[in-house]
Amino acid sequence: MSESKEKQPLLKIDDLHVSFLTYAGKVQAVRGVSLSMQEGEILAIVGESGCGKSVTAQTILQLNPSPPSVVEGGSIELEGRDLLKLDDAKMRAIRDALGTQFCRRCNYCQPCSAGISISSVFLFEGYLTRYGLADWARSRYATLTQKASECIGCGACESRCPYHLPIRSMLKEAAEKFGE
Repeated sequence: MSESKEKQPLLKIDDLHVSFLTYAGKVQAVRGVSLSMQEGEILAIVGESGCGKSVTAQTILQLNPSPPSVVEGGSIELEGRDLLKLDDAKMRAIRDALGTQFCRRCNYCQPCSAGISISSVFLFEGYLTRYGLADWARSRYATLTQKASECIGCGACESRCPYHLPIRSMLKEAAEKFGE
Protein backbone atom coordinates (compact mmCIF):
# COMPACT_ATOMS: atom_id res chain seq x y z
CA MET A 1 0.00 0.00 0.00
CA SER A 2 1.40 3.40 -0.98
CA GLU A 3 1.19 6.29 1.39
CA SER A 4 -0.64 9.40 0.15
CA LYS A 5 1.70 12.37 0.03
CA GLU A 6 0.16 15.80 0.62
CA LYS A 7 0.95 18.25 -2.16
CA GLN A 8 3.26 21.10 -1.17
CA PRO A 9 1.71 24.57 -1.62
CA LEU A 10 3.00 26.74 -4.45
CA LEU A 11 3.11 29.74 -2.11
CA LYS A 12 3.07 29.62 1.67
CA ILE A 13 3.30 32.60 4.00
CA ASP A 14 3.46 31.91 7.70
CA ASP A 15 3.07 34.58 10.41
CA LEU A 16 4.61 37.40 8.34
CA HIS A 17 5.47 40.60 10.19
CA VAL A 18 6.74 43.64 8.25
CA SER A 19 7.55 47.07 9.65
CA PHE A 20 8.88 50.33 8.23
CA LEU A 21 11.49 52.37 10.06
CA THR A 22 10.53 56.06 9.94
CA TYR A 23 11.79 59.24 11.56
CA ALA A 24 8.80 59.02 13.89
CA GLY A 25 9.61 55.42 14.85
CA LYS A 26 8.67 51.95 13.70
CA VAL A 27 5.38 51.47 11.85
CA GLN A 28 3.94 47.95 11.78
CA ALA A 29 2.53 47.44 8.28
CA VAL A 30 1.84 43.70 8.32
CA ARG A 31 1.14 41.72 11.48
CA GLY A 32 0.80 37.95 11.42
CA VAL A 33 -0.30 37.28 7.83
CA SER A 34 -0.53 33.58 6.97
CA LEU A 35 -1.81 32.01 3.77
CA SER A 36 -1.12 29.18 1.40
CA MET A 37 -1.95 28.67 -2.24
CA GLN A 38 -1.82 25.57 -4.40
CA GLU A 39 -0.80 25.62 -8.05
CA GLY A 40 -3.78 26.58 -10.22
CA GLU A 41 -5.61 28.35 -7.40
CA ILE A 42 -6.51 32.00 -7.54
CA LEU A 43 -6.21 33.87 -4.27
CA ALA A 44 -7.71 37.29 -3.62
CA ILE A 45 -6.33 39.42 -0.82
CA VAL A 46 -8.94 41.97 0.16
CA GLY A 47 -9.15 44.59 2.85
CA GLU A 48 -9.39 48.25 3.68
CA SER A 49 -6.98 50.79 2.31
CA GLY A 50 -3.77 50.67 4.33
CA CYS A 51 -4.34 47.21 5.81
CA GLY A 52 -1.15 45.70 4.32
CA LYS A 53 -2.28 44.04 1.06
CA SER A 54 0.32 45.75 -1.12
CA VAL A 55 3.09 45.50 1.46
CA THR A 56 2.44 41.74 1.74
CA ALA A 57 2.55 41.32 -2.05
CA GLN A 58 5.65 43.49 -2.40
CA THR A 59 7.38 41.63 0.42
CA ILE A 60 6.85 38.31 -1.36
CA LEU A 61 8.99 39.59 -4.24
CA GLN A 62 11.24 41.71 -1.98
CA LEU A 63 10.25 44.92 -3.75
CA ASN A 64 10.20 47.09 -0.64
CA PRO A 65 13.55 48.81 -0.02
CA SER A 66 15.30 47.55 3.09
CA PRO A 67 15.68 49.71 5.09
CA PRO A 68 13.14 51.25 5.72
CA SER A 69 11.21 47.97 5.23
CA VAL A 70 12.11 45.24 7.71
CA VAL A 71 10.74 41.69 7.82
CA GLU A 72 10.59 41.09 11.54
CA GLY A 73 9.23 37.59 11.52
CA GLY A 74 7.62 34.81 9.58
CA SER A 75 8.47 32.99 6.39
CA ILE A 76 7.62 33.13 2.70
CA GLU A 77 8.07 29.94 0.70
CA LEU A 78 7.65 29.61 -3.06
CA GLU A 79 7.73 26.00 -4.26
CA GLY A 80 9.39 25.08 -0.95
CA ARG A 81 12.16 27.69 -1.18
CA ASP A 82 12.39 30.28 1.58
CA LEU A 83 12.38 33.56 -0.36
CA LEU A 84 13.60 35.54 2.63
CA LYS A 85 16.89 33.61 2.59
CA LEU A 86 17.68 34.01 -1.13
CA ASP A 87 20.47 36.29 -2.32
CA ASP A 88 19.73 39.24 -4.63
CA ALA A 89 20.61 37.39 -7.86
CA LYS A 90 18.31 34.45 -7.12
CA MET A 91 15.50 36.76 -6.06
CA ARG A 92 15.96 38.85 -9.22
CA ALA A 93 15.65 35.67 -11.32
CA ILE A 94 12.36 34.83 -9.57
CA ARG A 95 11.04 38.36 -10.11
CA ASP A 96 12.00 38.20 -13.79
CA ALA A 97 10.24 34.85 -14.18
CA LEU A 98 7.05 36.02 -12.42
CA GLY A 99 7.05 39.56 -13.75
CA THR A 100 6.74 42.70 -11.69
CA GLN A 101 5.04 44.99 -14.16
CA PHE A 102 1.34 44.39 -14.18
CA CYS A 103 -1.69 46.56 -14.64
CA ARG A 104 -3.87 47.04 -11.57
CA ARG A 105 -6.77 48.21 -13.77
CA CYS A 106 -7.09 51.50 -11.91
CA ASN A 107 -7.71 53.32 -15.23
CA TYR A 108 -5.69 56.41 -14.27
CA CYS A 109 -3.97 55.96 -17.65
CA GLN A 110 -7.27 56.56 -19.48
CA PRO A 111 -8.42 58.13 -21.70
CA CYS A 112 -5.99 56.91 -24.34
CA SER A 113 -5.41 59.35 -27.21
CA ALA A 114 -5.79 56.46 -29.69
CA GLY A 115 -8.93 55.14 -27.99
CA ILE A 116 -7.31 51.94 -26.71
CA SER A 117 -8.89 50.39 -23.61
CA ILE A 118 -5.47 49.91 -22.00
CA SER A 119 -6.61 47.99 -18.92
CA SER A 120 -8.70 45.62 -21.09
CA VAL A 121 -5.69 44.87 -23.29
CA PHE A 122 -3.62 43.99 -20.23
CA LEU A 123 -6.45 41.98 -18.68
CA PHE A 124 -6.84 39.86 -21.83
CA GLU A 125 -3.06 39.52 -22.17
CA GLY A 126 -2.96 38.11 -18.64
CA TYR A 127 -5.61 35.54 -19.49
CA LEU A 128 -3.71 34.71 -22.69
CA THR A 129 -0.32 34.12 -21.06
CA ARG A 130 -0.87 33.27 -17.39
CA TYR A 131 -4.25 31.70 -16.76
CA GLY A 132 -4.60 29.06 -19.47
CA LEU A 133 -7.52 30.81 -21.14
CA ALA A 134 -5.89 31.68 -24.47
CA ASP A 135 -8.93 31.01 -26.67
CA TRP A 136 -11.20 33.07 -24.43
CA ALA A 137 -8.63 35.88 -24.27
CA ARG A 138 -8.22 35.99 -28.05
CA SER A 139 -11.99 36.07 -28.61
CA ARG A 140 -12.46 38.91 -26.10
CA TYR A 141 -9.45 40.83 -27.47
CA ALA A 142 -10.95 40.59 -30.96
CA THR A 143 -13.99 42.56 -29.74
CA LEU A 144 -11.89 45.61 -28.83
CA THR A 145 -12.46 48.51 -31.20
CA GLN A 146 -8.83 49.69 -30.96
CA LYS A 147 -6.07 47.12 -30.58
CA ALA A 148 -2.76 47.46 -28.73
CA SER A 149 -0.89 47.84 -32.03
CA GLU A 150 -2.70 51.15 -32.61
CA CYS A 151 -0.75 52.85 -29.81
CA ILE A 152 0.65 56.12 -31.19
CA GLY A 153 3.41 56.29 -28.57
CA CYS A 154 2.46 59.69 -27.15
CA GLY A 155 3.20 58.62 -23.56
CA ALA A 156 0.26 60.47 -22.02
CA CYS A 157 -0.89 57.25 -20.37
CA GLU A 158 2.48 56.72 -18.70
CA SER A 159 2.52 60.21 -17.23
CA ARG A 160 -0.84 59.47 -15.54
CA CYS A 161 0.06 55.97 -14.27
CA PRO A 162 0.67 56.06 -10.49
CA TYR A 163 2.65 52.79 -10.75
CA HIS A 164 5.09 54.19 -13.35
CA LEU A 165 4.47 51.30 -15.73
CA PRO A 166 6.12 51.39 -19.18
CA ILE A 167 2.67 51.22 -20.80
CA ARG A 168 3.86 51.87 -24.36
CA SER A 169 6.27 48.94 -24.32
CA MET A 170 3.72 46.77 -22.51
CA LEU A 171 1.17 47.52 -25.24
CA LYS A 172 3.74 46.63 -27.90
CA GLU A 173 4.44 43.29 -26.15
CA ALA A 174 0.71 42.59 -25.84
CA ALA A 175 0.19 43.31 -29.54
CA GLU A 176 2.95 40.82 -30.40
CA LYS A 177 1.44 38.16 -28.13
CA PHE A 178 -1.91 38.63 -29.88
CA GLY A 179 -0.19 38.25 -33.24
CA GLU A 180 -0.44 41.84 -34.45
